[in-house]
Amino acid sequence: PVIRAYIENQLQTQAPVHKLYYIGPMFRYERPQAGRYRQHHQFGCEAIGDDDPTMRHFFSEPQAFPLKRVVRPTHVPDLSIAPSNIRLAPVSQALYMKTKREEMLKRGLVPLLSQYEFILIDCPPTLGVLTEAGINAADLIIIPCKMEARSADGLVDLLDVIFALKGDDFSGYRILITHYDSRKSVTNEAVMTQLAPWKERFLETYISLSEPLNQAQMERTDIFSFDIRSKGAVAYEALTKEILNHATK
Repeated sequence: PVIRAYIENQLQTQAPVHKLYYIGPMFRYERPQAGRYRQHHQFGCEAIGDDDPTMRHFFSEPQAFPLKRVVRPTHVPDLSIAPSNIRLAPVSQALYMKTKREEMLKRGLVPLLSQYEFILIDCPPTLGVLTEAGINAADLIIIPCKMEARSADGLVDLLDVIFALKGDDFSGYRILITHYDSRKSVTNEAVMTQLAPWKERFLETYISLSEPLNQAQMERTDIFSFDIRSKGAVAYEALTKEILNHATK
């Protein structure tokens, strides 16, 4: 009855967490054949909800969990984040049944546009509904492209999705070369040959392989806080300046 009352009264729209209790008389069968009951009293308590909402909550119930409830500050000044975790995966599968699912994120961002100068949308490395939502909401799309075999095939598949959502004349995308290793000259030459048709879309900055980048991820912090002098930090600083230059044009 507690869960039924919680759902029927839409308490999830009023607060992220509700702590409820119940107490009262209950009845159970004493002798079912004779139709007799025994009265007893029962009490209980329930804590329902989540006081730390993530993008899973937004995509599950965007009205109950708008992005303003998901976004939180970070240790970096003037930088906020809308966190996610692996629990978003089953929710994304359920989104396939919803109409205009690719527009959910774009609509959800509208109330936040005046609060932030830039909004970065990180998409999973798949061509699923979450990536479609990110593409549909973006003005400038950065496509990471690893220096490895079949990178061109993945790029073609992603561009098909981009043009399907944004139109065939959409040109607001750039290609970012990542996992670059100058020692692998043969591999680099082969991959760059495959990517040659999109060379004019390349960003000038390449992100090279860097152990501090891996270590910063394990420490769950940004590369600038972890090692601002590392090669990875220098590359991402250059990338930031280049993207800002494209965004202000």
